[in-house]
Amino acid sequence: MARHPSSTPHPEPSQLSAPTHRLSRLSPRLVIPTCDRSREEKEQGWHHRQGLHLARQERWDDLSHLLRQFDGLRATTPGGTPIPTLLAQGARADTVSPTLPSGAPVTEARRLGVAALDALATDRADDYGTTLVAALAHIDIGWSFRGEGWSSEMDARDHESFARHFDRASELLDRFDPITCDSPALAAARCAALPGGQVPTDRLTAAYETLIALDPNAPGHMRAYGNHLLPRWFGSYDRLNLEARRTAAATNDAWGNGGYAWVYMDALLVDERAYEMLDTDFFLDGVRDILTRRPSQHLANLFAAYLGISTRAVAPKSGDARLIERARARLSAGFRWVLHDHLRELHPLLWAEAADRFAPVAGLPDRASLIRRGRAAAFSRISEAFAHVMAEGQIVRFDPDGIVYSPAA
Repeated sequence: MARHPSSTPHPEPSQLSAPTHRLSRLSPRLVIPTCDRSREEKEQGWHHRQGLHLARQERWDDLSHLLRQFDGLRATTPGGTPIPTLLAQGARADTVSPTLPSGAPVTEARRLGVAALDALATDRADDYGTTLVAALAHIDIGWSFRGEGWSSEMDARDHESFARHFDRASELLDRFDPITCDSPALAAARCAALPGGQVPTDRLTAAYETLIALDPNAPGHMRAYGNHLLPRWFGSYDRLNLEARRTAAATNDAWGNGGYAWVYMDALLVDERAYEMLDTDFFLDGVRDILTRRPSQHLANLFAAYLGISTRAVAPKSGDARLIERARARLSAGFRWVLHDHLRELHPLLWAEAADRFAPVAGLPDRASLIRRGRAAAFSRISEAFAHVMAEGQIVRFDPDGIVYSPAA
């Protein structure tokens, strides 16, 4: 058996493709352990259920204590999700996604639920934990009126409901200062409430700088920042690139150059023109720094799926097509070294999320279907990367210490 060195020259993206029928024949020569329920998923689920349980039991003192305690500790899951975020999601789950008796309107159930949270926040006016849950419930319900389309596509009634809920969220959050409370959770909620109004770019930047300074180790803040820096929200492509560089410098102790990649990550998913100013070398250096400084199979799968699937999009519909496609090809080429240097097991749900961007499924698929779809997408893409080796009769095995080649029997 021969262990494949990570320094092997990377083939050009065109070399990594192979006909589908050939890949299906070669896939049995690819061996990768699969983790259907990762530690990240387990911990996210546990904290979400804890928040839901405490809210249902009306144990608001206990819930608020836990939320504020984890907030002060900057506690996160292994993948970097803040635990207060998960507790608050669970605590408002019955309000924003109620289980209803037959025939009961969702809007009425939500109205009653959020009114109860409002009343609770009024009774517990000195408790930012309860106020946070109420404010985030308003934001969630506000988004249900807006949907995924442009604001200009909303009818007047939905626009009014959207604005009303976001205004109420801001009103609740204005009771507390995130810096005085030393609370990244409050700062994050304030940033989440920004889409409810017209926000100058400098105000957006100040809000996110406060949040990232309070909690530089949580990548979700930087990903949300990049999305809000797009022209469709409060920024521009120039400003996105500038702030990505500034964020990389500000978070260098935590992530090296990783801040640049985190800020650009979601922006590239929703706006192909963001590729036009992307420094691909800086982005890939950032990915290397992230995976080196925070080694985990959750992050390895996240970036393998991102570089292997998410960056391989359909032909650009706007902007400089050649520039966009060149940037995408450069990022896609980074897929191979993520496999070699970091990936040791599959987390199928992350691959399903990446694949479903191009083939969205109606409704909410069950977990087993997501796992099957994610595993199929991962095997197809990884087989493509190793097609030339497997075609020569080699088995490609992902082991804890790296990738091992061995002759097929």
